[in-house]
Order: sequence, then structure tokens, then C-alpha cells
Amino acid sequence: MVQAHEMVMASPGDATHQVMGDFVGHWLPGVALLFWAFVWLRRLRANAGANTPQPLESSLPIIVVKILVGVIGIAVHVPPAHWPEMSRAMAWQHQSMFGPIALSGAVDLLERRGHVGPRATHTALLFAFAIIVV
Repeated sequence: MVQAHEMVMASPGDATHQVMGDFVGHWLPGVALLFWAFVWLRRLRANAGANTPQPLESSLPIIVVKILVGVIGIAVHVPPAHWPEMSRAMAWQHQSMFGPIALSGAVDLLERRGHVGPRATHTALLFAFAIIVV
């Protein structure tokens, strides 16, 4: 009997897709998320003594990248209808990881335009990392 993590199925582009993914497919996003987390932690430490709260992201290109990475990550993980339930559940898990990243970018954009306070970016980031870790 084939276990769920050993199943190989055809994707829409006729390439094979392993349910558990490959090393590069998990290593690259993981390293990128860790790097981004260290950048944010460094910025938080630099602003620790500030009397007024500072937003986490104020650079428009970085905000746009956050939104695009989240939206593209969700779009890439939409499972075809012929995938088995286990594969669709794993795709949902990946979508739920990228969604909060896009949401965090949207909150950064709202803060940049003055619609929300600077602390909202911290809350959105906390939410994104909490979802990713769980």
C-alpha cells in the first residue's frame, strides 16, 4: 500500500509533484522567512528606545514584495480538482502560511498611507508568524 507521503501525481503541467515536496521547495522559503525575521528583529531592537512607535516596513518596494509573495504563494498552491484529499489539505496548509504574509504587507501599506497606526504593523507581523509557526 502506498503511503500519502510517497504518492506521486501529475500536476497540470505534466511535471510530477511529490506530496511532501522536495528539499529545495521547503529550504528556500524557509531560509527566506528566517532572513526576513532576522531583519525585522534587528529593526525592532534598533527602535526599542523610541518614544513614538515606528512601523516595521516603510519602504514601498519591500511592502510590494510582501504582498506579491503572499498572493503568488497562494495562487501557486491552489490544488487541481483531481488531487487526493491529503494533497489538497497540504496545499491548504501552504496557502494559510502565505495569506498572513500578504495581509501583513497590506497592513504595512495602510500604515504608510496613514489609515492605521504604526503598531498595527507589529500586530499583523505577530499574526503572520503565529500562523506560520502553528
